[in-house]
Amino acid sequence: MFNTNVFEDKPKDILVPPDCNVVFVSDVFAEDYVGGAELTTKAIIDAAPEYIKVFKIHASQVNEKTIESGYQKFWVFGNYASLNPNLIPTFVRNCKYSIVEYDYKFCKYRSVEKHKQETGQDCDCADQTHGKIVSAFKHGAKTVYWMSEKQFRRYEERFPFLGDPGEGSRQIILSSVFSSHTFAHIAELRQNTENNGKYIVLGSESWIKGKQDSIDYCEKNGLEYEVLWDIPYAEFLSKLSKSAGLVYMPRGGDTC
Repeated sequence: MFNTNVFEDKPKDILVPPDCNVVFVSDVFAEDYVGGAELTTKAIIDAAPEYIKVFKIHASQVNEKTIESGYQKFWVFGNYASLNPNLIPTFVRNCKYSIVEYDYKFCKYRSVEKHKQETGQDCDCADQTHGKIVSAFKHGAKTVYWMSEKQFRRYEERFPFLGDPGEGSRQIILSSVFSSHTFAHIAELRQNTENNGKYIVLGSESWIKGKQDSIDYCEKNGLEYEVLWDIPYAEFLSKLSKSAGLVYMPRGGDTC
């Protein structure tokens, strides 16, 4: 019997187009999954002036040939858990790049609270190879954009060499980014005076979002609620504007 696997096509190398200016790298983009990080990345990309040509690539598709084809470009990294960690030293040595930090990548669970939950031990990833690679990647960036000052402080207490945010610093507190279209939609919704008496609960199954904790809080306190998930972003905002409020019980340091 022949082993037919040897005849299977290998994944094609993804090369950076020569006419692009900026390469965005992310595990997923808004067209793949509509989460907060992905919407912020989309808003940043959409705000680019016409003369800036942007190329998007999934982190899992990046290899050495990708880097070689685009080492003269400027790179921007969002979430990159699926990036081959062996490529990080290549980026640090050869490329100009920025990072938009959406969580706590120094921890292999991307959350010190989830680390404790899963292992029963306090997170020590900052002292392990994983944490050191992540900190080196941050240190080599031209700029790192953070979701909040408290998020940054969690990094700083483990990696003080990153330096403080402020004028001239490479560490910039950005927070989430919204498009002008979203702001216009929110301004319109703010005119709404309807209150249906129901509280909104985020239906994400991500551990950090605390869906069940939020549901338990509503039921314990006799609050009528509606669980929302997997609906268009504009519809979510519309339902939120008509609700009594939002019940959100994250199980750890959610970044914003």
